[in-house]
This record gives sequence, structure tokens and C-alpha cells, in this order.
Amino acid sequence: MEALLERFNEFWRKMNKEKKFVAHEFVDFMEPAFAEAGFRKPRPQGQKAEILIVRDDAAGDFVLFSGVIREIRRLYPAAHITLVVSPRSYELAQACPYIDNLELNNMQYDPDKFEDAFRYTLEFVVARLLSHHFDLSFCGRLGIRSASLLMAYMSGARERVAYTQDRVGLDGKIAHLGWDSLLTVPVPFPAEFLHDVDMNFKILEQLVRLPIANRSIEVWYTGQD
Repeated sequence: MEALLERFNEFWRKMNKEKKFVAHEFVDFMEPAFAEAGFRKPRPQGQKAEILIVRDDAAGDFVLFSGVIREIRRLYPAAHITLVVSPRSYELAQACPYIDNLELNNMQYDPDKFEDAFRYTLEFVVARLLSHHFDLSFCGRLGIRSASLLMAYMSGARERVAYTQDRVGLDGKIAHLGWDSLLTVPVPFPAEFLHDVDMNFKILEQLVRLPIANRSIEVWYTGQD
């Protein structure tokens, strides 16, 4: 693990000096270290799978994603599920019955300074996520260049699922942003207009190739609430 952390820090120093982040260069730089640390090996049969869900945006977006969390639990009933949320949805997530571990991402960095976001995400991952050796991660954000994709990759998750970052621009051409290299399953962005609930379910449908059993959304609360 120490060699992996040193590799992270080496890339950070290089990036901070050059003031430039190229996703595929980061992946090429880190993959040998992840493999050496055992993060790319399938989990031994009989061991409980570890799943990471990152939904670190607003409360409304979190509620619209709630059905996906329920369906992930249905599809992976024995897995240990970790959910990462922002302060805006933390209290809603505290009563979620489908997860085993809840992590609060305070997102204490300047969003306009990528090097700050990178350093904060790295420190968060090392402190909270890296020890899980995740088998699978889902990122629900629909935007581009989200730090949640960076978090999923840095966590060491062997499979990483989110919407493709290659989107059609205003000129009708596909903008290749390069961030799909952080993913193992870049989900095609739908050409048609869909409700955000259906957009969220498509991420899961693309991975499992199975129908969703229940497309409803939920809000969880305690007796005290």
C-alpha cells in the first residue's frame, strides 16, 4: 500500500508543477501500482463483494437516485455497500436501509482549482475508501469532469461505471474529453430526452443487462424526523 500512496503523491507533484491533468496519463501512471497492490485481481470466491456508490451532489438529485440504491441492493444482496454523499444529502442518506457504510464528503476545495480538488479527493480516498478494495463503483452525476469519477478511480475500484464523458457539443460533434479512461464501463449518453430517474436507472441497466424490478423513488426518515 505504501508504494501505491507514493505513486499517487508522485503524480500529484508532477501535476501540481505542470498545472495540467490528462486523465489517460494518470491512469497509465497508476495502473501498475494498483495491479501490484492487488486491486485488479478478482475477489476470492466466497468473500463478500465491496461496492462503492458516489452521489455527492444536491438533495434533489439524491432522491431521484434513491431507486438505484435500492436496486443495487436487490441485485447484490450479500455485498457490503458504501455510499458517499455531500453535506446537502447526508441527513437523507443516514436513514437509507440499503447500505452498510455512509461516508460524508465535505468537498472542502475550490472547484475552480483542479489541483485542489485532486488533492482533497486523494486525501479523502486514502482515509475513507482505499482499504475496502472495491469490486465495483457507480457514479450517478450526469455532468462532465466530475470529481466523483476521480474518486471512483482513486478508490481502486476494479469496475467503474458512469455515463460517458464524450458528449455531443452544440456543433453536433462529439467532444472527446478523455475522462472515459477513468471508467471501465462508460455508459452511452441517451440521445433522447429522459427524466433524471430513468437516466439514473440506465447506468445500472447498462451494467447488469437485466430489467429494473421497481422504478419508484424513495425518501427515508427516522422516527425522530
